[in-house]
Amino acid sequence: MKMNKKGDIPTMILFVIALILIVSTLFLFYTSQRNFDNNSKKWDLIMNEISFDEKYSTAMVQEMARETIAAHQPSGDIKEEFEKIAQTHDLKEGFQGNLFAKIRTGDFDITINGDSLILNIKGVSVLADDSSNRVNRNFDINSVLKINAKSA
Repeated sequence: MKMNKKGDIPTMILFVIALILIVSTLFLFYTSQRNFDNNSKKWDLIMNEISFDEKYSTAMVQEMARETIAAHQPSGDIKEEFEKIAQTHDLKEGFQGNLFAKIRTGDFDITINGDSLILNIKGVSVLADDSSNRVNRNFDINSVLKINAKSA
């Protein structure tokens, strides 16, 4: 009985192509960069820095507001007093954000309402970056402090 050999060549070609795909896949796995842990650590550091800077900004504003309450004269302008106190806290280096720039330009609202000091700074941003990644977080600072208790 005679056998049909028409399928032998396409089967061999399919086998060779599959073998080439397997070898090339193994080669790519072997030569790919395996720095997923390093990238994860970099992102973790950047996000921790952003989170710290946001909390630092909020805490710094509350501290400056407390100092403003302590130094406030009834006849004085509360906004000017806050700006003067902020100048003493502005180190002008190390902190990547626009908090002190907003205070210097007067881009904030501060009022006394009864026995409370109300402070609003909109559009504060902090920045953290490394050689290849950059994260910018925008947020608002809203703080209400009691004047009589001189604390939050």
